[in-house]
Amino acid sequence: MNTHGAARALSIRGRASVRIVDGVTEEYLASARKTMDAESAAQELVERTGG
Repeated sequence: MNTHGAARALSIRGRASVRIVDGVTEEYLASARKTMDAESAAQELVERTGG
């Protein structure tokens, strides 16, 4: 099972940009739903949002 602690690096080819946002983006949640079971994804959301 993948967890947020498993990620160590990201390799990108080409141009990339970074945007700082408040909270958790919908894209992150969609990715979490694909790689985690529902309980783990829900726990991840709680940990990321502090509540």
